[in-house]
Amino acid sequence: MQVIAGQRLVFLEMPKTASKAVVAMLKPHVSQDPGHRATEAHIGHRGFSHRWQRRLERDLGGPVETFCVMREPLERLQSWYRYRMRAKIAGGDTSTRGVDFNAFVAACIVDAPPGFARIGRQDRFLGLRPGAGPGLEGARLGVDHVFDYRRIGVLVDFVSERLGQRLVLPLRNVSPAPPAPVDYTLSDAVRAQVRAHLAAEFELYSLLRLRGVLHRVL
Repeated sequence: MQVIAGQRLVFLEMPKTASKAVVAMLKPHVSQDPGHRATEAHIGHRGFSHRWQRRLERDLGGPVETFCVMREPLERLQSWYRYRMRAKIAGGDTSTRGVDFNAFVAACIVDAPPGFARIGRQDRFLGLRPGAGPGLEGARLGVDHVFDYRRIGVLVDFVSERLGQRLVLPLRNVSPAPPAPVDYTLSDAVRAQVRAHLAAEFELYSLLRLRGVLHRVL
């Protein structure tokens, strides 16, 4: 969680969506008040609304706006897979070395994923609340502004305009190169299962790609 106090903006750091780069870009502009810095770097909308929103709005004198980045679901799974292949954690419970991508994805969508497959869901992080209609009809997001990882420049433009100065996104926390070329092939069965299990996430990202940015009311 990064608080830009003067503009009452809060960046929520979704893992594996360029969050470290955005944090580095925002660093000169975030609040230096220790009371405004969360100990949980990757706090989602639910945790923010329960533990931080009221306090911040009191301290900053008005409503705050949250913003976040979302990534295409399969690309995010690939990024997590590569990240957990790094040598530093090889042999540990969270390592994906020795696990092929198909098995990794299958493990991510069971009710109780093993350590290497616990990655969270983007729709839950963003506080998606279903509507009364089919699909996303009438649905709402908890986060005020959601930007597309593939078009991260739109987020840079948004924050630059709010701050009145041009920001530059640095390169940060790139997943290390795997020890061997990675095969991202999925079996037909696992591909169907992951699309069913993460149906809301896939549908939400499709809408984001269509619109470029999402706001609370879909």
